[in-house]
Amino acid sequence: MDMSSETFELLEEELRSLCETIDFRIERKLVGSPMGEVRKKLVSELQRDLDEGHSFLQQLESEARLAPNPYRAELMSTLRKHREGVAKLNARYRSVLSNFGDNRSVSFSL
Repeated sequence: MDMSSETFELLEEELRSLCETIDFRIERKLVGSPMGEVRKKLVSELQRDLDEGHSFLQQLESEARLAPNPYRAELMSTLRKHREGVAKLNARYRSVLSNFGDNRSVSFSL
C-alpha cells in the first residue's frame, strides 16, 4: 500500500465516524429539539461538523488524485459515494432546520 492510499483510508475512516456523529446529532438531538440556547449550540456544532466533512472530502480528493492511475478510478468512485452520503446529511440537516422554522443559512456545499 502506498502512502496516498494509506492516507486516503485514514481520512475515509475519520469521515465515516464524523458522518455517524452528524447523523446521530440530527436524528436524536436536533429533530424535535425546542428553540433556545441548547438548540443554537447544537446547530452551531452541526454546521461545524458539516464544514469538517467538506474538508475531509477535499482531502480525500487530493489523495485520490495522487494515486496511480488504475487505483485512482477506484478511489474517485469511493469519493463520489462519500460525497453523496455527506450531501444527504446536509439535505437532512437543512430539511430539519426548515421544518422547525430555523432559517439559518447553510453554507456547506459540495
